[in-house]
Amino acid sequence: LTFRSSGFDTTGDNTLSFYIKSSDANEQLYVHLHDANGTAVLSGRVHAPLYSPGEILYPGLWVEVHVPLADLDGDNRVITGVTFTHDDATTVSLDEIRFSSFSENDTGGCVEVPEVPSSTVPAPTGFSLGPPE
Repeated sequence: LTFRSSGFDTTGDNTLSFYIKSSDANEQLYVHLHDANGTAVLSGRVHAPLYSPGEILYPGLWVEVHVPLADLDGDNRVITGVTFTHDDATTVSLDEIRFSSFSENDTGGCVEVPEVPSSTVPAPTGFSLGPPE
């Protein structure tokens, strides 16, 4: 899957961030960029799950991934595309693909979306929807 643009200057950004949901914890998902000429920058091809919390994907859960542009050979240059590839027949979903200025204090993580209506999901302990006491 490739996303193309007329060109995006990554100066000021340091990360390619996205969410991924896979049906397989061992998903072999790779990402690489395309330079200003549209040429694939394969020297920066990385195995995306290594940049997720715990360096693994969790089947059926959305996982936030942050890949440093330096690892993709994509820092401070014009990028015309982002390509995601995987080596097997599993289902992979991607969302919120973006270049950003990521801080070491930011954290990625997993997000589990319950399949039941939110009104039946119990509130966390110590959580109140009422006015402050």
